[in-house]
This record gives sequence, C-alpha cells and structure tokens, in this order.
Amino acid sequence: MRGEPGRRVVITGLGAVSGIGVGAAEFLAGLRAGKSAAGPITAFDTEGFDRSTACEVKDFEPARWIRNLDVRTLGRASRFSVAAARMAVADAGFPEPESALRDTPCLISVGTTDGESRDLDRLVEEEVDLGPERMDPSVARRVPAGRLSSVIAQEFGLTRAEAVTLPTACAAGNYAIGYGFDAIRGGDVDLALCGGADALCRKTFTGFYRLGTIAPERCQPFDKDRKGILTGEGAGVLVLESLESALARGARIYAEVLGYGLNCDADHPVAPNQDSVVRCMRLALDNARVKPDEVDFISAHG
Repeated sequence: MRGEPGRRVVITGLGAVSGIGVGAAEFLAGLRAGKSAAGPITAFDTEGFDRSTACEVKDFEPARWIRNLDVRTLGRASRFSVAAARMAVADAGFPEPESALRDTPCLISVGTTDGESRDLDRLVEEEVDLGPERMDPSVARRVPAGRLSSVIAQEFGLTRAEAVTLPTACAAGNYAIGYGFDAIRGGDVDLALCGGADALCRKTFTGFYRLGTIAPERCQPFDKDRKGILTGEGAGVLVLESLESALARGARIYAEVLGYGLNCDADHPVAPNQDSVVRCMRLALDNARVKPDEVDFISAHG
C-alpha cells in the first residue's frame, strides 16, 4: 500500500558518537578519510578467543554532553544516547532545549541490539566471583533498556514526551526512525528524536564468535574473501520535525524523509532471505513513492 498523505517530515539535526569521530562533522570526516575504529578489544578480557577485534569509542567524555543527569546513574549505551541527542538538538538550532522543548509534544525512539548488556556482563561477573549479595545495586538500576530513551526525556526535562526503546537488533535504528516519521506525519507529535545506541559487550561478541562470524581484522562486505563482521558501539540521533515547523523557525533542513519499509522473514540466523529483502525494498519504495531508478545511494548491512 502507498503511504497515506500527511504532514511532510524533514531532518533538521544530527548527532553521532562513533569510534571514528564524536559529533556529526567528525564522523563524516572519518568516513571521508576512510578511518577505521577496528582494534584490539579493551572493554573486557578476551583471553581464550582466537579473534579479539571490535570497534570501540575511545576518549569519550560524557560530562561534556550530559549536563542535567548524574553520569554515574547511566550505563554506557545511555551515555552515548543522551550525548548524541544533545548534539542533535543543538545542531537543529535549539541551543537551550530545556526551555525550548519542555512543553513540546514529542517522541523519543531509540533502537538497540543490547541495551545495557555491558552492565549485565558486569553483574554476572560479580555474581560469579563474589556472590549475589555483593552485586552492585546501583549498576542493576542502570540495566533496563527503556532507559536509553527515557533518560533523554529526563536530561531535557521534557513533559510531553513519549519515550520508546525498540530492541529489534541490527534494524532497530531504522525502526526508530520509521516510528518517528509516522508520529509526525500523522500529527501525533511536532518533533521526534530518533536513532540508535549500543555499547560493546562480552555477551554479543561471544555470541557472534560462537557462530563463527567474527572477522579476524576487518569487515569486507561484497568481497569474495570476506570472513565475517565486527561488533562495535556508539549512537546516532536525528531530529525529525514537520516541514511546517522547520520552515516556521527557519531551521536548516538536511533532507526529507519520504517513507520506509519493514518486514521480518525469520528464515535464518545469519543468512537473510533474498526474496524477503527484495520485498522490503519494494515496500520502502512504494511507501515513499520513489521509483528504483531514482535511488542514488544504498546503505547495506556490513
């Protein structure tokens, strides 16, 4: 079905935390320079693993971005999420979002694979080594995945925000953007902060390692000698708003969101069903009213 007509949705703010650059401009510069964040894992002990490469965020200073929350109460993924949101709203032209957005109807949707599984790793390790009575309750309070979105609302003091965390793994960021797109197009909210956040953790690295899908050094998509993927961490947040809102406040508009498509083939743990991928692409094109020959860029899963 073609997307129902509604308000036009545009992107007016960008925020990024990544291993190749913190901030949208730095991230873009890293991409253009062909920079890689792949390196030996320092987040946890990799003794016994034949492969121990991942993409970590180095030299991240959460206090630079997180102003109203106690950083100690946030897990690493939540710190990334709040920092990327702070960057995005500033980039969108809200220098004082605590006052400018407080009473604005808005949506916060954050996608994730692991939530705060890095803290879960720590709690399990403490339970095994020290016993359950010695586990740190302050760390346990940081674990709920819903905090990846709710802490953004708390950081900015938003009083009319819906905060949603979407745990659909590798596709979660797309789901989050689509959710925000629908909310604005349908008139439910005026503004949406959408994206994804994850922190490197032992659980997911070990899971992919046991599947035999961790590459020895780097990702090589579309290479006949490819040997797998690498896990990593970071966050990306977009500010979405209606075109009317953006024009009314003289905002810089990066792009318009035309539509999207979602499906799930549930066919194989590591080899997507090709026919299902094609159907999903057609859903997106149809929803956006775009013809295949009008597509200029394709971003493929690594």
